Amino acid sequence: MTDQDGPPTDVQLRPAGEVPRLGDFIDLPKLQAMQDLFAQLTGACVLVRDSQGEAVTHVSNHNRMCQLLFRSENGWEKCRRGSQALAGAAAQGRGLVARRCPGGVPQLAVPIQSDGQQLGSIVVGYLTPEQMEPEGRAELAKSLEVTPAELEACLGDVRPMPEPRLRQAAELLGLMANSLAELCMRGMEVSQTVRQLATLFDVSQLLSSARQLDEVLALSTEALTKALDLKACSIRLLDDETGELAVRASYNLSERYLKKGPVTARESPLDLEAMTGKVVQVPDVSTDERFLYRQAMLEEGIKSMFYVGLMSRGEPLGSLRLYSGVVRRLDASEERLFMAVANQVAAAIENARLYQEALEKDRLEYELSLASSIQEQLLPREQPEVPGYDIFGLSVPCELIGGDFYDFIPAPSGRLGLTIADGAGKGVPGALLMAIAHTALHVHTEHITSPREILARTNSQLCARSRPGQFVTLFYGLLNPLTATFIYANAGHNAPLLLREGRWQALEADGIILGVDEDAHFEQREVTLEEGDLLVLYTDGVTEALNTAEQLFGVERLKAVLTANAARSCEEIAHTVVRAVGDFASGRPQHDDITLVLLKVVSE
Repeated sequence: MTDQDGPPTDVQLRPAGEVPRLGDFIDLPKLQAMQDLFAQLTGACVLVRDSQGEAVTHVSNHNRMCQLLFRSENGWEKCRRGSQALAGAAAQGRGLVARRCPGGVPQLAVPIQSDGQQLGSIVVGYLTPEQMEPEGRAELAKSLEVTPAELEACLGDVRPMPEPRLRQAAELLGLMANSLAELCMRGMEVSQTVRQLATLFDVSQLLSSARQLDEVLALSTEALTKALDLKACSIRLLDDETGELAVRASYNLSERYLKKGPVTARESPLDLEAMTGKVVQVPDVSTDERFLYRQAMLEEGIKSMFYVGLMSRGEPLGSLRLYSGVVRRLDASEERLFMAVANQVAAAIENARLYQEALEKDRLEYELSLASSIQEQLLPREQPEVPGYDIFGLSVPCELIGGDFYDFIPAPSGRLGLTIADGAGKGVPGALLMAIAHTALHVHTEHITSPREILARTNSQLCARSRPGQFVTLFYGLLNPLTATFIYANAGHNAPLLLREGRWQALEADGIILGVDEDAHFEQREVTLEEGDLLVLYTDGVTEALNTAEQLFGVERLKAVLTANAARSCEEIAHTVVRAVGDFASGRPQHDDITLVLLKVVSE
């Protein structure tokens, strides 16, 4: 059992559309440590291979028995091929597979799979008690082409694995395989979601920053090509008078190909189909008769093509085309991303035209609607029910797009995470930045319980995506309902207020805003809540509300309202605060979002 290439040292995302591999998503040092411990406990030789048969770990317990095999001229290569073949048989869905290696040593492989997808296998080499008997030793020495004395010298540090132990090991391997598969598929889903959000974020940044139509189209073709790891992209716009689909932008296509000849909607059934509002896929252009210039496509190295119509208000503007240098199909999530980007591109084209006609208002309404639909998904759909606690949250945006969010995140062991955030940056880029923060927070809270570590990891992802002037303030606390302990960390947000027996205290914790300093550190503190305590999380839309005299509502007015209504339910208190802010403003329009999260300790 060999590991000729060795495992990669870092987790790498594979290009979109390729089959996921274990090494793409698993923490390889931890996997290696788990494999080494298993080998130590069982005395077996262990290696993990991916679905293509490539080693993703180093061999654990590389004993002298293997070294005997490698002495022969082709023994090393035979062992490598045998291990790969065994791993491949297990990965093809045959279940636990057992056979002897070229040296006569038994091996077994357990498949790693999830949702019907084969991800790899765990390969184990071991010795049976029969091989340790005199007859078995003689047969083993013969298969290894060594003398009995040489074999005897190598058997001293090898423990045989009896049948009952083998069954237990196989069960453990099965549990390991299931855990690895679940981690792999979860990592794939998370990375896919983050990648799609990040792509939409990047494209929206490009579209929002570009002023001229040609610049918008050129930036879009490059961004989409790289996001889906394809060969090239082009945009053709429809001339309503002539019906010609003229190239207005392209990325990574030769001039010879672009000038191959005219294309009209009437002569291009694939473009016509796409301009009905659907994604059209041609996995293999060499076998499709619907192309006008198929030979030119083959000479350009194009193997697959994908079309989506650019639509505005139900009318076609043209088509967006993607080109692949290998035969492939887009999966469902890639189709959605393709369509989403096409919608943004179509909107940008229409907006550019409207801009030229002084109709900028329509473009802004589109962006507001898109960002609002994104941010609606950030707020919880229901309030949590925790025995012994009254918890309630609400957010009142000042415009169609809100810059705040709050959430209640279930955590391991029955704990509950409470978070509130306020983001800088408006429009689609601001909304998507908050969406990335929201997604990252949920991902990290699934496996991490330390608030400061959660903020640190969320900060790293935002630093990689935020632009100058974009940042997020965020408070995260973890409630243990059984012990009433509340552990928290703060990233530049307003310190929550705690009312206890008529006295107020602020839950301070040092930490800067998210998205500006990748090396930022966050302080973590803890408080034990008592019956009757009222904890209030809020955004500055509450305290910085202005009246007609340019006065701030302020923290003291907030405390006064809360104190006067502390005996009421959290829901009643929250709505009372919102009304008090509105009354204070005396008709002055709300200039910032108002978001509140209240928690009260009550008797069960």
